[in-house]
Amino acid sequence: MSTAIPLFARLQPQIDQTVTVKTGEQFVRLEYQGDIRGFQGFLSTLNNLLNQPNVQGEVNLRLTFDFDKAVPPQGNELNLIKTTLLRNPVERLMVTAHFQYE
Repeated sequence: MSTAIPLFARLQPQIDQTVTVKTGEQFVRLEYQGDIRGFQGFLSTLNNLLNQPNVQGEVNLRLTFDFDKAVPPQGNELNLIKTTLLRNPVERLMVTAHFQYE
């Protein structure tokens, strides 16, 4: 999924990620909240940790997209999200939509 994040840049998502890295009986938990620019540095460090021998990782990633006006179901914004997710399949994925009307 991390390769898909830059493809969402045009939509300016807010990123929330929690990662637990385990080795044996020890673990460290890392959390990131922010935009794509800051996430790139976090992701690089995280990949270095997860690529070590005998390391297991549990990752929870949430992307939040805010739109100023209504987005049609077949609109460009939702099509971009769908296309990006289909291009970068993951093992488990949950998609949730929240609507707020003003």
